Amino acid sequence: MQEKHPKLKEPIDLSLLENPPDCIHLLSEQDIKEAIFSFPKGLAPGPTQLRPQHLVDALKSALRFDFLLQITAVCNLLEQGIAPTILSTH
Repeated sequence: MQEKHPKLKEPIDLSLLENPPDCIHLLSEQDIKEAIFSFPKGLAPGPTQLRPQHLVDALKSALRFDFLLQITAVCNLLEQGIAPTILSTH
């Protein structure tokens, strides 16, 4: 399990999400929600085996507000290029 889910060697600096530089456009929760619902039904999973339907299901669950907050933060990290290097393989 450790091999499949190794611990991060580098900490993620989340301070840029609180005070992003003016040149960075942050995605809103509405942007992410619209993008998730725009996927065609029945798409195959990518290398992570996560299907778009999993994201849609999460947005319809009791935890939808927490999920949307977290997935938006992840997308903004990716957009800014400050995601952990381990994600670059996906």
